[in-house]
Amino acid sequence: MKTIIIEGNTCYLYDQKFEQNSPIIYIGMQKDSKALAEEIKNILMKNAKDRHYLLVFYEIIDWDAGFSPWKAELNNGKRIFAGEGKRTIQWLAQCINEIESQYKLSSKYNHHFAAGYSLAGLFSIWALYESDFFKGAASCSGSLWYPGWEEYILKRMPPLQSQIYLSLGKKEEKTNNSVMSQVGNRTRLQYQQIRKDSSILSILEWHNGGHFHQISWRMARGIEWLILHTEKN
Repeated sequence: MKTIIIEGNTCYLYDQKFEQNSPIIYIGMQKDSKALAEEIKNILMKNAKDRHYLLVFYEIIDWDAGFSPWKAELNNGKRIFAGEGKRTIQWLAQCINEIESQYKLSSKYNHHFAAGYSLAGLFSIWALYESDFFKGAASCSGSLWYPGWEEYILKRMPPLQSQIYLSLGKKEEKTNNSVMSQVGNRTRLQYQQIRKDSSILSILEWHNGGHFHQISWRMARGIEWLILHTEKN
């Protein structure tokens, strides 16, 4: 993989026979995640070896701040989310411009996708709602328990003709944490809301295990789904 720095954030690029109409997946990661990025890339090399795509793994230094859509607290203030997601979206706009320039993409190119795991999965869906440069998103074991998320999605819909992948571990909602235990119901509600628009291509997959089970495999599966369905459309 190629390592580049864009406006202070480290990115790892993997080009799999990328062509002008192939998808580009922007995958949110925490700092020092190159090993995980390599795992995901290797799984995709095996499972999607005949596909054409570009992976852009980008690291955000402060996970709880950079991937949170608005300010919130968890566990009576023991974990604080600064709600700096807008800054990350602004940075992504610059990142996308840099990638488009490097690959000499035309002004009509519209195959940018967002993907992430846990809080970065929540952010990926939120970025699809809040920006105009993503065609779809993969939220793998996304933190849809986030305070205020239910109210947010009940008031809006993703863009027309989006492609949205959702997944969750079957044990993730079985927790004593009263906030995080809502992740199952919130994920079901998210999927129900998406399905109200017949132009949106979507899927919800349930996997074995809890939140930390087979992270790289779950992420690769969501990314592969986006790649596969982009080529079909």
